[in-house]
Amino acid sequence: ARELTSSTDTSNQNKNLETKLDKLKRSRMLIEFFESLEKSMQNAVDGCAVVLLPMDKPVRTFFHTNSMTCQEWVNRVRPAVILISLHTGHAAAAVRHAQSLLYLPTVSNSTATLTPDLLAHCVSLTRALLRVKEPEVIFGIYTWMKQVYGRKLAWLKCAAEQCSLKFESAITSYMALLSDNDSSEEINLHDCETKFIIDQIVECHKSIHSWQNLITWKD
Repeated sequence: ARELTSSTDTSNQNKNLETKLDKLKRSRMLIEFFESLEKSMQNAVDGCAVVLLPMDKPVRTFFHTNSMTCQEWVNRVRPAVILISLHTGHAAAAVRHAQSLLYLPTVSNSTATLTPDLLAHCVSLTRALLRVKEPEVIFGIYTWMKQVYGRKLAWLKCAAEQCSLKFESAITSYMALLSDNDSSEEINLHDCETKFIIDQIVECHKSIHSWQNLITWKD
């Protein structure tokens, strides 16, 4: 009976693993398809500097005529692609799409406003940059957000420290932000910012194996 039970458990585990791998594969293929579709659309509208086959004239005419509509559709889909990219380990794709969404309002408006959606994209961009280990880019995003949107997102500096493997310093800075947010009216963190800070405090503790401090902090 024990052998049969063990065999059944192993079989179920293998099936679950195969199912998860199959979902991961399909998700990655979806991201790659979206990337190829966007490149092909750009090639049909403006041509391409790299080696891509030229599109037929009817295709070029269609996408050139409907280029604005197609670009709007791409921008609506980008947030979903960012989430899928982050959950499937495709951080580079998440970086590209998040940067595109953050840059978009600055094209037509010199005084762009940082909306909650744009703030969420900035958080997603930072999560992706943490995964690809780019502290200089994170600090560059902090400077760019301050210049373009007029917001000093202090947690970006904390993330740059974390990405530079300065975990103890990052923990202190993250916790100070949460404390200031609770005690000061000047600092008003959005929900996505608060969640990001809490997640990164946990990750920093994990990175230095500070389990007891993590348990104490969560309690």
